[in-house]
Amino acid sequence: MDEQTLKFAQHENEFLFVDFYASWCSHCQALAPTWEVLAEVMNSAARASVDTEIVGREHEYSKEDYDAAVKLAMPAMIAKVDCVVHKDLCMDQMIRGYPTLRLFVHDKLTFNYEGPRTVLSMTNW
Repeated sequence: MDEQTLKFAQHENEFLFVDFYASWCSHCQALAPTWEVLAEVMNSAARASVDTEIVGREHEYSKEDYDAAVKLAMPAMIAKVDCVVHKDLCMDQMIRGYPTLRLFVHDKLTFNYEGPRTVLSMTNW
């Protein structure tokens, strides 16, 4: 994710949870599989929500309509920014250590996540 896509994602999503990382960081490397599973969990939750709503009416929706509905139902968009590649963006965000997990709500910084680095903990948060 670069500066332009970060701004777009902030604008388009009520909740945006971003992993600011460096590819050389061992803590970031350890978090990567967990972060991917977290993204899958959010996507699965959104699909399950939409599927429940359209039971028996699936034929009424195109793939584009379905994908748009899933995006709207997404509990939180999960994203990553490689601070080695996007140094200026990370400096603008005042990223001082890796990984930094940051939640944006309605285009604004809300919290840096400091809790346990498990899918369950981050999902509950």
